[in-house]
Amino acid sequence: VQLSTNKYAPVTSLTPFESFIFVNTSADIQFSLRGSENQITPYTAELSSASFYSTAPFTDPILMGSQVYFFDDQRLYIFLGDQISSIQQSMEVSRHCPGYLPKAYGATVIQNAYDTLFMVDASDKRTVYGYTNRYQGDQVLQNAFFKQTFSHDIHSMYSQEESIYRISKDHQDRYSLSVSKFREDDPQVLS
Repeated sequence: VQLSTNKYAPVTSLTPFESFIFVNTSADIQFSLRGSENQITPYTAELSSASFYSTAPFTDPILMGSQVYFFDDQRLYIFLGDQISSIQQSMEVSRHCPGYLPKAYGATVIQNAYDTLFMVDASDKRTVYGYTNRYQGDQVLQNAFFKQTFSHDIHSMYSQEESIYRISKDHQDRYSLSVSKFREDDPQVLS
């Protein structure tokens, strides 16, 4: 597959998505790799530019639900794929809170059941940022960012069913495992 752009575009990650592959580069260009009849072969591969955003150099895009999210310095983007008919197939979801997100990211994890993404601040590993995006049909009901501060540095996170597992390290270089239940309260239940 040959790629023609006006600048050198080394590929940093490949993320399978729907019927194609989301290709991220360090040249501020994202591509989609497609094939004919949903088959990507050496004879049918087609690479086309999808969006033009800078991206965080050491943080891979993450698939949550039916979208791909990718990161940059204090920004989070969503790749919409074929959901919009435009040359620009991505958009910034953090536009309403400029400067809120970290400059660099550590561990990332998704809680698919609740459409929530968690990311550790690489410069302050005690701080974990969250992003929730809720849909009803094709309309966005909620687009919210939040953060939590823990007493120890978070080095790794893992999501299993309704729990988030964290491996943290304290000031004496001791590692520990902690778990947080992630669930929603029924809005119909009155307290």
